[in-house]
Amino acid sequence: MSIAIPNRAINKHTKHYPFGMLIQERTYTATVEGYRFGFNGMEKVDEVSGSGNAYDFGARIYDSRLGRWMSVDPLQKKYPSLSPYNFVANSPILFIDPDGRVIDLGNLTPEQKIQYKALLDKLSKSELHNYVQNALESSSNTYIIVIDNDMKAGGSFNPETGVIKMNLTVMNNVPEIASEEMFHAYQKDRLGENHSEVSKQNIEAEGDLYVLYVQNELYGELGLRVDFGHLDNDLVADLGVNDGTTTSEDMSTEDYQSLYGQLVQKRYEKYKDDPKAPSSYKKEPSGDASSTLIKATKEKEANEQKLEGPKLENVDYYGS
Repeated sequence: MSIAIPNRAINKHTKHYPFGMLIQERTYTATVEGYRFGFNGMEKVDEVSGSGNAYDFGARIYDSRLGRWMSVDPLQKKYPSLSPYNFVANSPILFIDPDGRVIDLGNLTPEQKIQYKALLDKLSKSELHNYVQNALESSSNTYIIVIDNDMKAGGSFNPETGVIKMNLTVMNNVPEIASEEMFHAYQKDRLGENHSEVSKQNIEAEGDLYVLYVQNELYGELGLRVDFGHLDNDLVADLGVNDGTTTSEDMSTEDYQSLYGQLVQKRYEKYKDDPKAPSSYKKEPSGDASSTLIKATKEKEANEQKLEGPKLENVDYYGS
């Protein structure tokens, strides 16, 4: 028996100082041109500071020669003792910064990061999604994005680990599913320890309703793009999804919450006798209101109206 080992050529080899600046005498490049990634797997921005000196982390541009960001930390209020331009608290041996924010993309390959950003670009037309995404990025908690194109579902969120799984094969065609999993993370973020006390039926039903509002903002179309199996167009219309005019004040009314209760009950009826459904889907609904969706909608409205008044600790606006 013989084993043939192909002759592999090394096209590029680089070494960096701790803050990411290239060690020139230990950097080798053969004939590869146009390879866009370097320090921490991030995309180079050669037009900013020269070849291999600046990197796009997603939220901010980083200059590896200075060991500093080119713009202030969007979470600077949480770290008053640190410069808003510092990189990983000036400790690059101990810490990493996945993308200049709190959503952790450290598990993604460079190609997956490009796909993930393209997915967010599709969702950026929805102001409701933009608010939820920004809320997660501004959170003190860390949420980890994992791409799993082999999973049967379009996506999932684990409230115990903070992992948001995404099946890009599905989500590229229906990006609002990705937004729903981010909304489930937002529910956990806003409900905190109370999250475990809210029934799975309510958590999921609120996510279903959230998707429909995002869908309306993205496409402005009537009907259901996502087949939930327990909704109908009449209920969707009664909830005001199709006309895009439902406000947080509307959502707080008894009539609206009664309709929301019907949605939760329909979901329960669908899954209670399904042998393949998780046991959490078969429990009686707890009767909770759609509080986190109201909160997200209220904040979206405040952002649209450019309200900058004092806020409560849970990020509700008092007013202008």
